Amino acid sequence: MRELGPHKTPVALFLALFPAVARQLRAPALLAAGRRRRGRRERLRPRRQSAAAAASASAAAVARRRRTAAEAAKLAARSAATARARELVDDVRWMVAKGVTMNRDKAGEGDVTTKCDALEATRSGLGDAPDPELVAVLDEGAALCAFDVPLLTASESLDHFRGNPTQASRLLMCNVAEREIAKARAIRPGDPRVLRADARRLGACR
Repeated sequence: MRELGPHKTPVALFLALFPAVARQLRAPALLAAGRRRRGRRERLRPRRQSAAAAASASAAAVARRRRTAAEAAKLAARSAATARARELVDDVRWMVAKGVTMNRDKAGEGDVTTKCDALEATRSGLGDAPDPELVAVLDEGAALCAFDVPLLTASESLDHFRGNPTQASRLLMCNVAEREIAKARAIRPGDPRVLRADARRLGACR
């Protein structure tokens, strides 16, 4: 029997001798295999699209939660700042009304000047888009600290004369009163309270 060489069957030998025929015979099988692969891809595409959509929705939900949490934190911080500023302004107003520079019930929180400094520090850190309510509270505090507090400080300085102070103490108190009255005068030059305070200073510091 004739040796077939590397081709184990007559059909294989025939296909090797006539490659065009082999291609024609293999074409239907290749087409079928291609259709099967396309079918698998088509079946997998909706799953991939569904997974991508789910991942996108999950990422969007996480982003929304983060934005909500950030907005809630910002609102809480703004509310706390407003409440703190309101407390400071109320303390300053109370001390002005009582004619004292320190509330002994809150001695650990500092005197009226300390509270005015805290209000000014809050104003300095407002940023570009401050809360209108906080701004209104700080404006109220600024008005008190610019006019009423200097008159209060001047009055307290002049009160020290009742204790028969030394000459050095008298000079110091007179200088403090003059400086504080000048601050109030810069805000309201002709205010009767300024005029009375200055008349008292002139009488005490002759």
